[in-house]
Amino acid sequence: MNKKISFLGLGTYTVLLILSIVFFKERAAFVDIAFHIFYIIKDNDFAIQNHRFIAFFTQLFPLFSSKMGLSLSNIMKLYSSSFIVLNVIIFAFLSYILRIWKFALILILMNTIIVSHTFYWI
Repeated sequence: MNKKISFLGLGTYTVLLILSIVFFKERAAFVDIAFHIFYIIKDNDFAIQNHRFIAFFTQLFPLFSSKMGLSLSNIMKLYSSSFIVLNVIIFAFLSYILRIWKFALILILMNTIIVSHTFYWI
């Protein structure tokens, strides 16, 4: 069971990561994220509004890539994929460190079945 969940998680997140890079424009040029990218590039700082401090982790990617002088396209790709990378880290923590395979499976299901209509709303 553990190997099945592990393969399912790694396969799922690989597909989601590829999709997040392929559809980076649809994901990163939509509503809040476009504003965040603009603010991060303009002020060279985090764009944390309304006390959403958890956004610190996902905004590390565009902030560092902006400071490195990457193109807007690459910043958008990294920001789009940062949400998947964060979920991969949580999945790895749940499954390989805590060994709570049921929660790891629930995380996979939440990222695919439950939020399938909000893939572009990051």
